[in-house]
Amino acid sequence: FLPLWMWFVIPSPPYVKNNIERGSSMNRKYAIRSDEEALAFLKYESEGVDLRQNYFSILSAVLEHLKAGKAARSVIGGFDEPKLQSSVAFFERITRDSDPELNEVLVQMARLMNVHLAK
Repeated sequence: FLPLWMWFVIPSPPYVKNNIERGSSMNRKYAIRSDEEALAFLKYESEGVDLRQNYFSILSAVLEHLKAGKAARSVIGGFDEPKLQSSVAFFERITRDSDPELNEVLVQMARLMNVHLAK
């Protein structure tokens, strides 16, 4: 079991509360800090690695479990559920006008997990 797997397959923005970054040291180290970084993540392809496709595949698998009535925490663990919610909200906004396929998965996940999406 690799406890850090989430940072590598489901990235998220920094955890900020009251305009102060409050995330763990791992969150501060691996967080995606800008729209540009998020877009670079989604466009990255090298030596057979396609991060957007990996992200899409993982989220699609989680979505199928959510549609079957399972809670996200039962699939990825309670500790990583907030990171998943944060990633879904962040990347939904990033992909809204540029990647309809991924965006649809993110919108469905947000609805099933009761994640508030920015307008």
